[in-house]
Amino acid sequence: EVFTVNRIRVASIGSRRSGKTVFLTSLCSNLYYPNKNFCSGWLLRAEKTYESEHPFRYDDARDLLAHGQWPKRTTDWSFLRIPITLTKGKERKLFDLEFLDVPGERVADFPMIGNDYAEWCKWFDFEFGAKFKDYAKRLFSCKSKEDAFQTYRDFLANEFADHALSLTPSVVLLDENGRGLGENGRPKTVKEAILGVDAEHQFIPLPPSFLKPLEDFDEVERKKWVKEFSINYSHYKKRIVAPLARRIRGANVLLYLVDVIGLLQRGADAYSSELKFGEAALEKFVRKERRNPVLRALKRTWDFFLDTKVDRFGLIATQSDRVGRFENRDKLKTLLRE
Repeated sequence: EVFTVNRIRVASIGSRRSGKTVFLTSLCSNLYYPNKNFCSGWLLRAEKTYESEHPFRYDDARDLLAHGQWPKRTTDWSFLRIPITLTKGKERKLFDLEFLDVPGERVADFPMIGNDYAEWCKWFDFEFGAKFKDYAKRLFSCKSKEDAFQTYRDFLANEFADHALSLTPSVVLLDENGRGLGENGRPKTVKEAILGVDAEHQFIPLPPSFLKPLEDFDEVERKKWVKEFSINYSHYKKRIVAPLARRIRGANVLLYLVDVIGLLQRGADAYSSELKFGEAALEKFVRKERRNPVLRALKRTWDFFLDTKVDRFGLIATQSDRVGRFENRDKLKTLLRE
């Protein structure tokens, strides 16, 4: 007897501390040990597999949670495949469920996808408005490239690091080797961080006005900055952003996890900044359906061959048990719809 195996790849993204690892661990536990009502009359059997490269460490996470401890933070993408067999009488269905887990720090880099350096700078200016304009004023007084780097570090530390969960470039918080601030010789604070894959390839966002000729600025020196930052930005996208984006775009389903309650406790600025990065992520990865069936078919063909995007999307509020009374759940749903 020949059965068709349906492959379903689920990518889980969201800001750091949003509970992605706990969520995936819980989901996998329900698949491995389902109760009798889990699949509406279907008998579910899930097999454990162990990947040799970038494995999602389900057993370790489950053991820690069983002893009242949080799993270790995600430092790199990880993968888990679960073969599923569903049976009901003589009917049988086979699935390969594949889960992709992504470090939350990388969400801040998703606005880079599909944008060159100048477009990324314009996105920054548009989304962060007054804060970015104040940073731009300080930038114009810089006499050297290192002064400009320090101005951006101060901007991140003063405007974001005290409350926000996402900083870009994301290597400020989590480097290419999965090391956080202060770990294994890394700088201890944002004000000392390296703004690129290494010290030789740093870059910062420049205001759009900085990219235009101005009489009161050394145009030759400025052009050097723009050219160098653009090259380093492209290098960063190739090393850090593009490989992760390809893996996410290979998914059928995208789950975006957000700890709304935690964001609100951090304040309006934290909520607003995470909303901007989250919207950018969804724009890059979620397929927009067209009403015209011909255009929809053409768009799907285009995505398949050139720029694949996921078909289904789920927005999940983690730690929703913290909202207390049932009527507060409706308020939480309203915030998710925003």
